[in-house]
Amino acid sequence: MGEHSIWEQGSGLDPSRAGRIPDPYPLKGHWEYNLYEHLKGLPDQSHYRFITDTPGVHTAGYWTDWCRAIFYAGTGLLAWNEVPELKAAFLTACALEEGADVFLIGKHAEDSGLEPAIHSILHNWGHMTVKEIGPRANVAVMGLGPVPAPEPGGHGPAPCPGVPSAAVATWDFDYLDSVPDGSLDRVILFQAASHVADWERFAGEVGRVLGKGGRLIIAEAPLGGKEFREALHLDSLYESFILRVLSGLGVTEDQLPSVGPDELAELFRLHLTWSRSFSHQGIYLFYGQKGGVDRYGYDVGVDDAARCEYFMAFPPVNTRVR
Repeated sequence: MGEHSIWEQGSGLDPSRAGRIPDPYPLKGHWEYNLYEHLKGLPDQSHYRFITDTPGVHTAGYWTDWCRAIFYAGTGLLAWNEVPELKAAFLTACALEEGADVFLIGKHAEDSGLEPAIHSILHNWGHMTVKEIGPRANVAVMGLGPVPAPEPGGHGPAPCPGVPSAAVATWDFDYLDSVPDGSLDRVILFQAASHVADWERFAGEVGRVLGKGGRLIIAEAPLGGKEFREALHLDSLYESFILRVLSGLGVTEDQLPSVGPDELAELFRLHLTWSRSFSHQGIYLFYGQKGGVDRYGYDVGVDDAARCEYFMAFPPVNTRVR
C-alpha cells in the first residue's frame, strides 16, 4: 500500500514540509480530521491551515513556540503555588534539622523559594549542594535540531520542523556519581523526576549515598502522569485543546512521562526501608527512609528482602480551598 499526502489536496502549502497519512485511511481535508485519528497516531496538519490563514503567522515554528509556551511555561511553579498545604507537607516530609547534609536536584529551586527555605532551616551548621536543572531541561525541551519524519506506516504524528521528539527531555542523572557512600542525610528532587532517563540506575545511587536514617524526598507536578491522562478525556473541549497542543509539539499523550508514586515505590523497594506518598490533582509527594528508626520507633536496617510500606501520609486536601 502506498501513502497519500494531504498536501496533494490543493492546500497550496509547501510540499517539502508535508505530513503523510498512511493507507488504508482515506484522504482527509484539514477540517475533517478528528481525535480518533489523532489517538491512532495519524498526523493532524490542520494547524498549518491556521498558520497560512492567520495574518502575521507564517511559519510552523510560530505554532510550535506557542504550544511550548502553553504547555511548559511556569506550569510547575503555578501548580505548587495552588497547593500551599502540600508545600507544607513537603517540608515536613524532609524532616530537616540543623547540621544535615542535603543534596537538592531541582528546577527553579531558588525562584520557587525552596532553596532559601532549606537554608533557613539548616542555618550555618548544615551543608546543601544544589544542582539546578532548569536551563538544561529548557534547552533540551526546545529541540534545536529537526526531527526525522516517522517511518512509512508507523505511528506517531508528523512533527513540525524543529520540534522535540519527546514531550519532556530526559537524561542520565549522574549528579550523585562522585558523592561518597553513606554521606548524605537528604536527597531531594523538586520538579526533576520527569527528567530522569534511567530510574533503576538513579535509585541505586540514591541508596548508596544515603546514610542510615537518610531520606529521599521527591516532589513533582509532572507534565503528564496518570491523573492528567484520565482527566484529559473527561471533557471533549479540554481533550481537543490538549491534543492540539501536543500535536504542535510533535508528540502523543503516550509519550508523556508516566512515572508516579506507585512506580517509585517499586523502584526504591530494595533501597529504602519504608516509603509513603500523597497526591493531589496530579501533583505528588513521595518520600522514604533508609534504615534508622521506623514509624513504630524500632531501629531497622535495610536488606534485599526489605518491604516497602506504601500508604497515604496526609489526609486529602479539600479541593475547594485555595
